[in-house]
Amino acid sequence: MYSRMKNFRKLLAGVLCLSAGVIGFQSCIKDQPTSLTAVSDVIVQDIKTDTGIKYGIVVYATADFDIKSAKVTGPGTGGKVYQLTAMGNPQQFAYYPQAADYTSDFPATGNYSIEVISSKDVMLTGTDAVGSEKLAPIVIKTAAMASQKLKTTWDLITGADAYVVKLYSANKADLLLQT
Repeated sequence: MYSRMKNFRKLLAGVLCLSAGVIGFQSCIKDQPTSLTAVSDVIVQDIKTDTGIKYGIVVYATADFDIKSAKVTGPGTGGKVYQLTAMGNPQQFAYYPQAADYTSDFPATGNYSIEVISSKDVMLTGTDAVGSEKLAPIVIKTAAMASQKLKTTWDLITGADAYVVKLYSANKADLLLQT
């Protein structure tokens, strides 16, 4: 009987110590403020049309919290405002120009102001500088179907970080493929 009582006391002491440790850890975690982080990027995108090269602004915002709203304002007084929309994930918002938004004029250069508001109404702000640098559009060299796959080649563009290739129907009304 004495041995059971001794084991019970050890067990009770262990449970009490474990409980105190868990409560202590939870207390430390709750006292630390949560830092919200958002990353955004303003990109000048060009498209090749029958009438020449046209330019538009593409904006991405990604956060480690749910975004309520996000917008970007172009440089200068009365700069154009780009309202971003959710991309299927409340932590990722973007602005993609419509066909009518592309112009033959290069977008304004300078600092674009970014404003991201969290779902708890905390506002984060920042800027992204857009320069006048231009990359030449790719020129597709070959496009051939083989074994149910489209094989497309083009010359690499110096300074390009990524490529987006869109293939349209002959009448240019339907987007067939985007990579």
